[in-house]
Amino acid sequence: MSRLMSFIKESKDNFSRLFTSIFIILLLVILFSLQYRLWIGEGSLIEMFALQEKINQQEVKNNELIMQNQDLINQVNALKNGFDGVEARAREELGLIKSDETFFMVVDQPNPSK
Repeated sequence: MSRLMSFIKESKDNFSRLFTSIFIILLLVILFSLQYRLWIGEGSLIEMFALQEKINQQEVKNNELIMQNQDLINQVNALKNGFDGVEARAREELGLIKSDETFFMVVDQPNPSK
């Protein structure tokens, strides 16, 4: 009888060890699968940082475009509201002068090489 009891006790201990080992292995597999998704898989930290960098670059581009749009809006308003804007634009882009003005062009002399 004592042999049977010791066998049963050893069987319980072996089963308990086996169950504990399987449980620990299962927990490790779950942990590694979660870590894989966190570091490498879809939606990982690396992907998140790359997307954040793209967002920052796009925000810089958007801010530059907003400033350009504001400049264009100001130019359109200046052209709509007065003759001064049209005159300034014609002078800058087309090189126009008034009939009572004299145009002087100053040319720099090239420096003689020494």
